[in-house]
Amino acid sequence: MIEIALNDIRLYCYHGFYEEERILGGWYQVDARVKLPEYKGIETDDLSKTINYESLHAIIKRVMSEPCDLLETLAATIRDEILKQYKQLRGLEITIKKLKPPLKGYVGSSECTLKSSFEAKDPITKKAFSCYKHDFCWCKDSGIDQATFDRLKKQSNGCISRASYDTFTK
Repeated sequence: MIEIALNDIRLYCYHGFYEEERILGGWYQVDARVKLPEYKGIETDDLSKTINYESLHAIIKRVMSEPCDLLETLAATIRDEILKQYKQLRGLEITIKKLKPPLKGYVGSSECTLKSSFEAKDPITKKAFSCYKHDFCWCKDSGIDQATFDRLKKQSNGCISRASYDTFTK
């Protein structure tokens, strides 16, 4: 497993439940950690085979630039935007801190962490694969008719990889 992380991304943003927070803004800190399987050719030094942390940074900046009430919503939106671009992820962790939140007394930060695991084990091939169980999964765009999809899920007791799908449909 390979983990790639960006830590201590500091951004001035206009998030918060209260109108004053959205007017005045404040400092936020974002940490992002993504997990992907070790891939063949890792020694080739080929950026296209891995996760480009420059694009992770751009996704985080873009999402954080749109005002939002809740840190939880921001973390989920960042997760979803990363998944749109990187289908090979096996896990992801996003932590967002609101530095010096507007509370009585001193509070260093408030924080939300979202952890998502997308690793599944194919019951047929016995190999690990990425399963998102929502709109980003490969099977949603595969063109499988619903009856076939339901039959395959029942036969495999859950998610199946593309390799198993190919085995079933040959």
